[in-house]
Amino acid sequence: MSDASSETEEIEVKHTKSDNYRLIPANGVSGGIQPQGELKMEFTYDHNYKTNTEYYNPDSGKLSEIRMDGHLEREHQVGVTMEQREAYETALWILTRILGENVTQQDVDDVITQLAEETEQ
Repeated sequence: MSDASSETEEIEVKHTKSDNYRLIPANGVSGGIQPQGELKMEFTYDHNYKTNTEYYNPDSGKLSEIRMDGHLEREHQVGVTMEQREAYETALWILTRILGENVTQQDVDDVITQLAEETEQ
């Protein structure tokens, strides 16, 4: 096969899911650049638990006391590491989906590049 024909061939991508795949709710993210240079992201889910303990009367079955504990629990659901370039491409992909069909990844990349250049000046 010549180089020219291999450049025009289509590549079929089949999407599969791991047997361990599960959809996890998240309402936050934390993380940062790791010593190896990869970006680590931990997707979190915040729970606002106010009821700590409930006590019921064994004879009547009625609630006799509630102890409240006003705290926020930030549950770390899953962590992901990836190279910074892949993280950047992922961020572009996310922003493009959020901004709608009239915005391309190139549009977002152009604005980010322009902002970075203005910041350097």
